[in-house]
Amino acid sequence: MHAVIGIEPALVLLPHGHPLAEEERVDLADLADESWTMSPLERDGGDRAAFIATCMAAGFTPRIDHDIVDAGTAFDLVIQVAAIALAQGGVRMREGTVAKRLTGDPIRVRHVLAWRDPGRLADCQDMLVKAAEEGFASRRGAADLE
Repeated sequence: MHAVIGIEPALVLLPHGHPLAEEERVDLADLADESWTMSPLERDGGDRAAFIATCMAAGFTPRIDHDIVDAGTAFDLVIQVAAIALAQGGVRMREGTVAKRLTGDPIRVRHVLAWRDPGRLADCQDMLVKAAEEGFASRRGAADLE
């Protein structure tokens, strides 16, 4: 079982020295010549297909040169100027990187709460989903104030 507890705009991770690193927002089309890194797990879940379709709507086919399985490797590739990556809003930044919103927020990140059914907490799953939704909403509200 699962429930979507929130949706937010995706961010793009760039190295500090990137020509677009000082911009408030970045147009997706301006990233057409970049090398991207993504999780291979996104291939079957539709996330990669949606990303490619969104890039194609912006006028280019993304060059996904690196398959990674953890955020640390994605940050390493960004810091080494080997690739750029997508991230969720609550990402913990690392020195040498910047996160920028995309103009028009064309890519969104779903936050999903998943649980085993039937599980020991099945009787209170509605309460847990509501608490997770409220927690997500309050975190988003705090982020919007920054």
